[in-house]
Amino acid sequence: MAPKTSKNRPPIPNPYGVDYSPTDRATCKGCLGRIGDGSIRFLRKVWSPWHDGFDIQKFHLRCSATYDPKLSEIKGWQALRWDDVIKVAAKFGGRVKENHPLVQEHKRRSEGMWNLIDALKEVPKKQLLAILDANEIFYNEKKISALEAAQIIADGVLFGRLPKCPLCDTRALIQDGTDIRCRGYMQNSAMRCSFLFSLADLLRPENPPDNSATGVAESALSRTELFNLPIEAQRMPVFRQWKPPKDIPGAFKLGNPVGEKGHVKYDSEAEDDIPKKKELAGLKFACIGSTNPPRHALAKLVTSHGGIFQESLDKDTDLLLVSDDDWAAAKASQRYRDAQLAGVAIVRCSFVPALLSRKNVEPQVTLSEAKKALKKAELFAQASSLLPKVSELRTQ
Repeated sequence: MAPKTSKNRPPIPNPYGVDYSPTDRATCKGCLGRIGDGSIRFLRKVWSPWHDGFDIQKFHLRCSATYDPKLSEIKGWQALRWDDVIKVAAKFGGRVKENHPLVQEHKRRSEGMWNLIDALKEVPKKQLLAILDANEIFYNEKKISALEAAQIIADGVLFGRLPKCPLCDTRALIQDGTDIRCRGYMQNSAMRCSFLFSLADLLRPENPPDNSATGVAESALSRTELFNLPIEAQRMPVFRQWKPPKDIPGAFKLGNPVGEKGHVKYDSEAEDDIPKKKELAGLKFACIGSTNPPRHALAKLVTSHGGIFQESLDKDTDLLLVSDDDWAAAKASQRYRDAQLAGVAIVRCSFVPALLSRKNVEPQVTLSEAKKALKKAELFAQASSLLPKVSELRTQ
C-alpha cells in the first residue's frame, strides 16, 4: 500500500506535548538516539501516511528546537514535576514567577501530588484502572499509561473528584497544574472534546486568565464529591504506608478517602456479634500450590462458614493461603508477588481453622523479641553469604 500524503489535510489541533518516557525503547526522531526511561520527551503529532489518523513522533527535549513551538502550544508541561515545569518553560521561552504567592500555591500542590504519584506508579496498571472504574472516569485502555492513571488517582485522592465535562458531558476532566482539560470525546462522535479552562497563568499570575470563550464559570468546575477509593485499593501497601501531607492548599477539603490512619475501618470487631457458620462472611480466599488440609477440604471449610473460595488470585481477594510446610517455596511464586503488590493478606492455611475455633491464643514471644530474632537472622544470612562454600574450601 502506498503511503498517504498530508496534502490538503487540515491542520492538526494541539500538535505538541511533553511527558515522561515510560520505557527506554523509543528512538528520538531527531538524533536517532534512545530516549531514556523516565526522561522528558517532546511529542509531535503528525498525519499518518498509512491510515486516517495521527502518528506521534518522539524526540529528546534537546532535539525539539527544530519546531520551536510556543509554550502555550505544548500540552502537558504543567503536569510534570515542579523542577521540570521550570525547565520546560525556560526551554520554550517562558519564565515561571516562582516567588508569586499563587505560583507557590501550585508548587506545593504539584510536590504533594508527585509524592503520591511516585508510589502509585509501581502499582500494576490493571489495579489502577479498577480505581478509575470505581469513579466512572473515562479512559482509553489501550492508550492510557500507568503513570497517567496514577496522576488522575493522586489528583482525586488529594482534591476530590472533578465533575463531568460541561462540553461533552463525560467524566473525563483532568487538571494539569493550572489547566483543566478534557480527555473525552463528543457525544456519539469520534471527535475529541476540546474543552480547556485555565485557573491561572504561571507566567503572568497577576493577570486573571480569560475563559469567556468556554461559556463556563469557574464555579461549575468545583469539586463537590469525595474520590471513591474501593476497599481493595485501601488495602494496597501504597495507601496503607502513605502519610497524607498537611500543607497542600485545597487538599482534603471533602475528606480523606484513605481514612485518617490510612487503613480500612470495620463496623464491628466484637466476636459475640458474629453468628455461627458466618465467621468468614464477605471474605474471599485463594491459595498457592498444595495445601494442608487439601485444597478441596479447605474450600469446603471456607464456604461452609460463609466465605468464598476462589480458584485464582483476583483483585477482590482478601486472603491468600499458603501451606504451613511450603512457605519458603511459595515466596518465589508469581502469585505470592502479585498478592504483595495488591496488598492482599498472606497467611498460613492453619489460620482458617484457628480463626473458626474462636480461641484467643497468647503469643509465645513479644513483638520486640520477634523483631530482635528476625534482625539476628538477617545478619546471620548476610554473613553466611560472604563465607566460602564447603566445596570451594575442598578445592583449595
